[in-house]
Amino acid sequence: MMTPPEIDPIALVLAKIRKLQRAASFQPFAIVTSSGQSYRIPTADHVTVMGLTHRIVIEFDDCTWVDLSPLHVTAVEVLPKPEA
Repeated sequence: MMTPPEIDPIALVLAKIRKLQRAASFQPFAIVTSSGQSYRIPTADHVTVMGLTHRIVIEFDDCTWVDLSPLHVTAVEVLPKPEA
């Protein structure tokens, strides 16, 4: 029996990240993991949510990246918009 998406923790995390990523007026956010590491997402292009494998890939400006399991995401925090 599958867990309904509205109470599945993986689905909730992925949906929250997708919603922030696809917002008409993007606002930077951070993904916080169970290790305490926080990953800043400055633009929508810095994060990819992989639907079939349920992975989150965060790309950095120095061409490095990190691959996260949504099970290790403890928070998704909206950050203040940078001043223009």
